[in-house]
Amino acid sequence: MNPEDALRLRERISGILARLPVGVSLCAVVKSRTPGEIAVAIESGIGLLGSNYVQETLDLQGRLEREYGAGRDRARWRFIGHLQSNKIRALAPRVDSVDTLDRPKIASILDACAAERGSAYPVLVEVNSGREPQKAGVFPEAIPEFIASLAPFAHLRIEGLMTMGPAGLGGDGLRPYFAQTRACFEALQSVRQPNLFPTTLSMGMSDSWEAAIAEGANLVRIGTALFGPRPAA
Repeated sequence: MNPEDALRLRERISGILARLPVGVSLCAVVKSRTPGEIAVAIESGIGLLGSNYVQETLDLQGRLEREYGAGRDRARWRFIGHLQSNKIRALAPRVDSVDTLDRPKIASILDACAAERGSAYPVLVEVNSGREPQKAGVFPEAIPEFIASLAPFAHLRIEGLMTMGPAGLGGDGLRPYFAQTRACFEALQSVRQPNLFPTTLSMGMSDSWEAAIAEGANLVRIGTALFGPRPAA
């Protein structure tokens, strides 16, 4: 990464971090980003990295450690993409949280992986707040039943909810979907379940993070607004 681009990246990161309210965390989305860009982000104060693809995650982690000395002690990784069951065992030891849990089968495999390691595995449940049939996630009205179905998985640590909302609406257009997800999150506060610790509400991306915070998000996922446009495929 050339010095001019690195400086611009540092300035964008500094600017957004300065605008985040106390209690709101930033997860930098690293989809299609280079190890050099990610290394600069870590050096600039980014402590959470969000990845979308299993193989890309593993490749990036290896290169960051080899080329920049940026091992997993430098930043925590959250998996924010759609997760296939046959890739969970490769991924689970390499990320600190799976934020897209929406199927009992995925929960069962993650629970088994965590049991083998003797630790609890943090997850967020993905909410399909737009009720879009082509998208992953649990519909808002089904969240209580789905959360209850996870009770047998003693090695999962359900830390809250995540939503994206329908694409193309922009920040203010997404506020009703964020508000409904916040209502689901607030309802979890009174649920007594041994593996439920609802502390994280992850909503908002580059074009909607401010609206998400206004609706109660305490974790935002930002990629383009930090790193600039993704390279053309």
